[in-house]
Amino acid sequence: MRSEPPARVGVYRRVVGASLERVWENVLDWEHLPWLHHSSFRAIERVDSGAWGWRARVGLHPAEAQREILLELIIDRAKGEYTARTLEGVGAGSEIRTRLEPRQPQATAIEVEFRVPGVEPAAADAVGAAYIALYTRLWDEDESMMRGREAALSRRRSGSGVGPEAVEVGSLQEVRARAPIVVEARGRSYRIVELDDHLVAHATDCPHMLGPLAEAAVEDGCVRCPWHGYRFDLRTGLSADGRGLRLAPAPELRVDSGTGTVRLCWNASGS
Repeated sequence: MRSEPPARVGVYRRVVGASLERVWENVLDWEHLPWLHHSSFRAIERVDSGAWGWRARVGLHPAEAQREILLELIIDRAKGEYTARTLEGVGAGSEIRTRLEPRQPQATAIEVEFRVPGVEPAAADAVGAAYIALYTRLWDEDESMMRGREAALSRRRSGSGVGPEAVEVGSLQEVRARAPIVVEARGRSYRIVELDDHLVAHATDCPHMLGPLAEAAVEDGCVRCPWHGYRFDLRTGLSADGRGLRLAPAPELRVDSGTGTVRLCWNASGS
């Protein structure tokens, strides 16, 4: 006996302030789910991925319930569509079909159709409303990340990478009182923090996808990117999670022994 196909329970439409390029990049980015969308997903383990999409085991909240699904996402760029299917676990058999249409250079229209098996007609509206509420939040979070990434890329494109050999930040007393401080210089952004009674400067762009580190909490001398969870040791700039990336070199912090003035200083090579 053939099972009934999943029934359509709702449709969600909106225009996001991001280019089609950023949206496709986001669709293929399985790694951000438990970090950017941490209120919905608690873990992810990739099974397979490629230009076709990806397949992963995804942990759901609440964590104590140990709920997990096998999620597969298949894209069709030519048609501007992709489909996410739950293959195993909670909601197995569900399909979420998304259509993309570029509207402006930095605007993309989306239409998301929710299909869920075993839903009684009387419950369809309520189930659909729950999906629409969830996807409103997920797309709000995605849009914020995509716009942040586009802004970071724009800064990189427009930044010359040249400038003064030193930038004065303030007196040592002032800097310590105000830290953490973000300083823009040479088309880049750096943050000054205090660690173990020493001032340290670090790049504020995550080397993975330029995620924002300017407001990341400092824990045990490390920061973690809010987009994908990459963690870095601020003393060395090296990866603190074994994933191999490192922060871009930051200028040296120097304190004038006579005046007590703190400066960010670049060497002759501009690092």
